[in-house]
Amino acid sequence: MEHKIEIGKRTGESLACWRVNADAVAPNTVLAPADGILLVVKVGGVSKIKSGTPVTVFGLFNPGKEKKLLGGNKPYGDCEIYAIDQSSSFSAEWGLGGPTAMPCRDPDLNAECKAVAFGEYGYKIENFVAFINSVPFRGDVISRDDIREYLRGETTPVIRSVLAGPVMQKGVEACAANLGALSSRALDEINARLNPKGIRVESFSISRIDYDGEHRAMRERLNDTRIRNAIRKEENAGKRDDIGVEAMEVNEVKVPLIDAMNGNSPREKRETVVCPRCSERNDGSANYCRKCGAKLGE
Repeated sequence: MEHKIEIGKRTGESLACWRVNADAVAPNTVLAPADGILLVVKVGGVSKIKSGTPVTVFGLFNPGKEKKLLGGNKPYGDCEIYAIDQSSSFSAEWGLGGPTAMPCRDPDLNAECKAVAFGEYGYKIENFVAFINSVPFRGDVISRDDIREYLRGETTPVIRSVLAGPVMQKGVEACAANLGALSSRALDEINARLNPKGIRVESFSISRIDYDGEHRAMRERLNDTRIRNAIRKEENAGKRDDIGVEAMEVNEVKVPLIDAMNGNSPREKRETVVCPRCSERNDGSANYCRKCGAKLGE
């Protein structure tokens, strides 16, 4: 009787990889992975990868041969089988904050502070043998959350080393205007670290670089105070102008009216009189120039 192991997706579980029970696996056992499932089979320290059509374990390690004639049904003593769901799209968010926040300097406040950064990346498992040997299993499974936590530990030091220098040297605003170049550099350095572990990051982005929350709040309070002071100054300046204009308008009406009521002739509106001979400025009520003695006006 043929021993066949059908390996399908584990629905309802966010699994990336899991161990298949290989206790009863023999050379002539047929492995039948479903579409989108890739198998990593280890026998005697040698690893083979299989996806798609069914194959016997013996045939997997001995291409062109389907069955082992002698001892074909005797279970292997050291067979390991891992199933990897290739249909899952892998992506993860990353962040530098709290204890991983980066030291920086606020040029506006001339103060030392912290900077935070956030983004995301997409990755692919390229070398499944290296992946299985690198990422720790939790029990008999590796979930997408497990990979996310593993990658967080692997990528955080790299991202921080890429961003900390520019943030400290150039400041938050300069780095926020140069996210493309910083993302490209981080992607290269992350892959240099992860490729030997069987993982390739296909995309990496920095969505935001900013001051940490406490310092950002302080900057906003300072900015609000500056805005309020500017508004108050404008309002006060406007009020002083209004008062001056209003006083002038009142005087233009009130002074001639009082003079007329007192039987006086209208006051001279001119405050000074320019001498036609020497151009000296004289008091508006003067009849003769105080400099040359010429008669002023008629």
